Amino acid sequence: MIPETKKVFDFLCSEVFKGLPKFRTLFKSFKECSRDSTNNRYVVESETRAINFDKLTKRLYNRKNYPRSADAVTFSDNTVFLIEFKAGDQVVGIYSTRHLTSEVTEKINGSDQTMYEKVFSKINSLNMNVLKLRFCLVVDAEAMGIYALVRTQAELASGESTEQNGKLAILLKQVLPDLKAGIHNPEHYDEIEIWYSDVFERYLEKYGIKDINAYETM
Repeated sequence: MIPETKKVFDFLCSEVFKGLPKFRTLFKSFKECSRDSTNNRYVVESETRAINFDKLTKRLYNRKNYPRSADAVTFSDNTVFLIEFKAGDQVVGIYSTRHLTSEVTEKINGSDQTMYEKVFSKINSLNMNVLKLRFCLVVDAEAMGIYALVRTQAELASGESTEQNGKLAILLKQVLPDLKAGIHNPEHYDEIEIWYSDVFERYLEKYGIKDINAYETM
């Protein structure tokens, strides 16, 4: 059975870009999408490609004023994943979270507006009872001193490092709830998640997220 996300891909390809050649110009690796232009570094190293959602948003609105947007959008089965990357200097001062949560909340709501206003509502055959929308905030785990690759959340909670435990607690008990509380249309989102950069590939594997070009021949 063809997933609902294939309808989204085909709409963007045929109706917005009028064919694959122009649409493919927005296919960028997660590494490229995660670039921290201030420090000229990358939050993740994954070469798996997604759609550059910042550029897609500008194309969909085609005007100077447009909603805030996540860095990348990709698909798996019937789920649309909106992915936002936050580099080290943006999360290392995690104890001051107001700016972080405010900015990301704007992107959650802006991305939701774009998907519903400019994409989902334009596809008559789209089954919104099946399609899911998920927002994933990818934080720079190394900069924060949280090494998810070698420590489980339970191990961190056991007291190996007070500083690490504190940062993890801030993310899970303050940042994440604040993000969820700031959503204008919570019914639109299946889930809001925080991912750690050093195990980014594991999230792709967990959710079956493949290179976006897999949708070309689906």
